Formats: sequence, C-alpha cells, structure tokens
Amino acid sequence: ELRSFGNLRKRLAGVLLDASRIAGLQGGQADLLDITQQNLADIIGASRERVATVLTEWREAGIIKTHRGGVRIMRRDDLVKLL
Repeated sequence: ELRSFGNLRKRLAGVLLDASRIAGLQGGQADLLDITQQNLADIIGASRERVATVLTEWREAGIIKTHRGGVRIMRRDDLVKLL
C-alpha cells in the first residue's frame, strides 16, 4: 500500500505543481487552483477516495489547504521534494 500511495503522491504533486505553473502563466494566483478532487483523480488515473486520502495528509501537514472545488498550495517546496 505504501508503494502505491508513494507513486500516487508523486503524480499528484506533479499535477498540482503543473497546474500552479499554468495558472501563474495565465495571470492567476499560482498557489490557488480551481480543481476538484475528482478532476485530480481523473488526471492521474486514481480514485477520488485515494486522492482525498493524500490531500487530507497534506492538509494536516500544512502543505496545502483545500476548499470546495479547489486547492491552495501553502508549501510548494514540500511538493517539489516529492518529485
């Protein structure tokens, strides 16, 4: 289980960082992403429940904040370390 979640964490971190970069290039707030857990799950090929588990871990660790329909990156460096 740890191995499969490790790969999931890496893919999820990559998607969040890519979305952040694109948001910044488009003139938006790079740390505030309008993306749902289901969208993230679809992009990385995982279940929404597994994505929610990882996002909850990251939220509790202060790496991100979540809100309805979105994610705010609080500690970008921690996501970069997962890649």
